[in-house]
Amino acid sequence: MTRAAPVLLALGWACAAHVGPSHRSELRAEVGAFVFEYGEADRHGKEQLEQAVHQASPRLARWGGLTEPVTVYVLPSHRGLEEAVNRRGHPWLKAWARYDEVFVQSPRTWSLFGAGQREVDELMLHELTHSLMYQQASDRTHWRRKGIPPWFREGMASFTAEQGSRWSSPEDLARFYQEHPSAPVGDPDALTVRIAYGGAHH
Repeated sequence: MTRAAPVLLALGWACAAHVGPSHRSELRAEVGAFVFEYGEADRHGKEQLEQAVHQASPRLARWGGLTEPVTVYVLPSHRGLEEAVNRRGHPWLKAWARYDEVFVQSPRTWSLFGAGQREVDELMLHELTHSLMYQQASDRTHWRRKGIPPWFREGMASFTAEQGSRWSSPEDLARFYQEHPSAPVGDPDALTVRIAYGGAHH
């Protein structure tokens, strides 16, 4: 066993703990192959996510297809999501995409009555645009080294999911950048969400 193996094993157990009793299902869609990992309590959420993948596929196909399967982990709480992706203090976060993984807070926990299908469709289209971009740009070993700027990553995902109405308008952005001319463009870690994603989108 290599020195890295215990670390990888621990990470695997941590992910399993977030998901709870694990079920696994596979899905083939127009844009590529998917695997879903979820707990029994999130079976309905998994079905919503599967439907969202089918809805997203035709619009993702404009950028090409997935070159490798994507595993979708359905996490039972917001805390579980933040811990799984190591992004704490982001109350607005509902999902996080990597090269061949998407971590999603279970749609049943998005609000008192859970998420509607349209919300889930929009979120998954956004997140899968990230995964597709990473796969088209590089391979599993080197995708993090490509240095794709945040404004482009988020702008492409927001554009594909048609989320412009969610963020600051061009007029609001113009006022903001007149007052803060040195502020970065489209960096969610340095700006408010509306400004960051609005700048990236537009």
